Amino acid sequence: MSHPPTFTCPECGATSAHPKDVQEGYCGHCHRWTRACNERPPEGHPMRDSGVACHLPQDHLDFGQPHSWDIDAAVARHEILTGALEKLRARFPDRTIDRFDVQLPHPIVAYDVDEHGERGRPYRQWDLPAGPWLVVTFKDPELAERRASAPEPIDNASLPAGAPMYYYCRSCGHQTAEMAEDWWEQPPPSNCDWCRQHDWPEYAIWKVTGAVYHVGADGAVGEDPILTLD
Repeated sequence: MSHPPTFTCPECGATSAHPKDVQEGYCGHCHRWTRACNERPPEGHPMRDSGVACHLPQDHLDFGQPHSWDIDAAVARHEILTGALEKLRARFPDRTIDRFDVQLPHPIVAYDVDEHGERGRPYRQWDLPAGPWLVVTFKDPELAERRASAPEPIDNASLPAGAPMYYYCRSCGHQTAEMAEDWWEQPPPSNCDWCRQHDWPEYAIWKVTGAVYHVGADGAVGEDPILTLD
């Protein structure tokens, strides 16, 4: 039996057989394109210890574009970001911010979603700015409880030939499907029903204008901002 080509992320080791992931080197677990520049800030740079890597295409310097962390460093101190955070806190007064992420790789790339909540074809390119972004994640007790109750995943590679394959939600870890080996003809859900219907606690701020977008469980950024500084 022939198997479809797969892509294994060099950062986290997650493997995907989705044709677009294989073609573009995209990791759904890390939410990043591993064929990006990925150069890190040099010694003495204000973002040296932030852990970020440049998420722009490998040839971005050829077009006169600075590294993404140079843009971040220039914009992060701007009052626009403070204003956006104040609006976000006012919008959700009962929520507590859990963490920030200074990098959201390629937020303009998203996709249509079918009736099962899965990636549709073709991919859709939204007219969103390419960065720099700040991702704000609120604490979510319901999501934390669900993740804590997730079962130990079954290692499909350890199963005998012909055995069913088991797949799990990439957001909470609960099982989404039990399928035959030839699943690639009808890919299993990457997110469970609970996560797709849950009010996902992540928001992305475009630091140039302060516009705030909702980020879904699938990692896709909303097409329109939910908050602006206008």
